[in-house]
Amino acid sequence: MSERLWIYPLIAVAAYIALSVYVLWTGHPHEDAYILYIFSENFAAGEGISYFKGGPPAEGATDFLWMIALGVLTYAGIDVALAATILNGVGVGILVFALSLFLPLRQLGNRLSHVIMLGVAVIVILSPITEASLAGFSTGLYSGIIALFLYIIYRNNDNLNLLIPFIGLVLGLFRPDGVIIGVSGALVGLLNSYKNEGLNVYLKSSAICFVLGCFYFFWRYNYFGSLLPLPLYVKGSSSDLLPGLASHFKWVGQSAFLVIMAMLAIFLSNNRRNIVLMITPVLLLFFFLSFATLSQNVSYRLQAPGTVAVLVLATLFVSYCLASKSKNKKLSVVMLGLYVFSILQYLDDTVDYVHYAQGGAYINSFPFYLKDYASSSTVSGLTEAGRFAYWLPGEKYDLVGLNTKKTAIEGASPQYISKLDPDLLFMHHAGTAEFSNVCNNKKWCQITSEELFSSIEAEKAGVWDEYNYGVKRAPLAIFDFLGSSKNRFDYYVMYYEGGFNHFYALKKSGEIENFQFEKALSKSFQDKNGRSYLDLKNAF
Repeated sequence: MSERLWIYPLIAVAAYIALSVYVLWTGHPHEDAYILYIFSENFAAGEGISYFKGGPPAEGATDFLWMIALGVLTYAGIDVALAATILNGVGVGILVFALSLFLPLRQLGNRLSHVIMLGVAVIVILSPITEASLAGFSTGLYSGIIALFLYIIYRNNDNLNLLIPFIGLVLGLFRPDGVIIGVSGALVGLLNSYKNEGLNVYLKSSAICFVLGCFYFFWRYNYFGSLLPLPLYVKGSSSDLLPGLASHFKWVGQSAFLVIMAMLAIFLSNNRRNIVLMITPVLLLFFFLSFATLSQNVSYRLQAPGTVAVLVLATLFVSYCLASKSKNKKLSVVMLGLYVFSILQYLDDTVDYVHYAQGGAYINSFPFYLKDYASSSTVSGLTEAGRFAYWLPGEKYDLVGLNTKKTAIEGASPQYISKLDPDLLFMHHAGTAEFSNVCNNKKWCQITSEELFSSIEAEKAGVWDEYNYGVKRAPLAIFDFLGSSKNRFDYYVMYYEGGFNHFYALKKSGEIENFQFEKALSKSFQDKNGRSYLDLKNAF
C-alpha cells in the first residue's frame, strides 16, 4: 500500500475505538458478551476457564482464542471491555487493509484510490461487523482474519497458500464455526497447490496444523470433559428442520444492496473460478448453520464471514467498474447508487444499535447494586447468564446450559434445581407465562403464588420435559420446581423490553433479604442511577 493509503486502515481503527469507547461510556455491552468477559476475567485471576470463581471447568466461552487474548490483556491491567475494544479495533483495521488488497490501486490512480479507500473504511465502520463488535463480541478481529484468509485463497499463490492451514487453525481456535471455514479453506488450498505443483510443501504445513489441532482437542477434552463447547449442545437441540434458514434470509435483507453488488461481481468477473473457490468455505458455513438454532446472533454476527465475503465481492465489483479498460458509465452509476443505499441502510442499523446499548434497562445496574448483599456462597440459578452473573458474586448455574455442563447435555429439571437449593432464581420466561395484568402500571412488583401459577400458560404447565431447547425448557422447569416449593420463595416480575418478561424467585431464608433485593431493584429503575458500564467499573 503506497501513496499514504495506509492511513485509511488507521482511520478505521481510530473511528471504531472512539465509537466503542463512546458506547461503553454511555451504555453497556450486550448481555451475551458479558458471558465471555466472565470467563476471561476468571482466567486472568488464575481461576481457570470457569463460569464462576471456584467453579468447575466449563467451555461456555466458544471464542477460545478471543477469551485467552482478553484474559491476557485483563491480566495486564486493561479492563476486559476496553481490551475487546482494542482487539476489535485492530481487526477492523485489518479488514480495511485486506479489502484494499483486492483493489488494483495502481490502475485506479492516486486520487481515485483515496476516494475508494475512504469509501471502504466508511462501509466497514458502519457494517454489521462493527455493530456486533460494539456489542462486545469478537466479530471485528475474527472478520479481519477471515478477510486475509479469503484474499490468500483468491490470490492462489504457492507461497501464500502455505499460510492457509495455519490461518485455518487460528480460525478454528477462534470460533467453533471457524473450523468449517478453516477445514474447507484448507481443502481449497490443497486443490490449488495440486494444480500449481506445490503439493508436497503444502501437505507438510497441513500436517503440522493437523497435529497442533489434535493436541488442542486432546487437551480440551481432558480439561472440560466434553467433545463440544457447551453452547453447541444447546443450539443443536431444536426440533425444527432448518432453524437457521430464516436468519440467513434476514441477513440478506440487512445487506441487500451489497449482496446485489456481490452477485454482479461474480457475473462480470473474468476470474470466476478463484471467486467461487474463495467463497466456498463461507457457503459451506451457511449450509451447516442452517441446521443450528442461531441464538445469541446479535447483529448477525454468526453470518459475519458472509458479510466479509460480500464486502470482498463488492470491492471486486468496484474494481471492475472503475479500473477495467472498457469502463461502463451506466454500471458505475449503478455501483455508486448501490453503495450509497448500503451506507444509508447500515447507518440506520448502527445508530439503532447504539441507542439500544444506551437504553438504560434496569438489568444493566440491578446486579451491580445487588452484589453488595450477596457473597461467595450465594447460589443463583439463571437463564439470563450474562450481566447478572458478571456482577453478582457466588455460585452461578446456567439453567439454559450455555455455561453449565449438566444442563447443556441433560437439560434443566425441577430435580436438578432442587439439588442446587438456590438463594435466587432469575429468568426470562420466554413466553411461557403472561404477567401483563399483575403490576398495575408499575415497572416491577411482588406477586403472590396464586398470581404466579395463574399466569403460567395452562398448556405448558408441567410439560418441561417435552422441550429439548433450553430457552423454553428452563423456565418451565423453574415453574415446576416452584410449584413444589410453595411458601419458600418470594416472587417478583419486572418490565423489560416491552413486557413483564423477567421473573425472580428469592428464597425467604436465603442470603439476600427481601428488603435488600427491593432496595437494589428500586435504585436500578431510577433514571439517575442508569449508569454506564465504564461508570460502574470506574475503568478510567
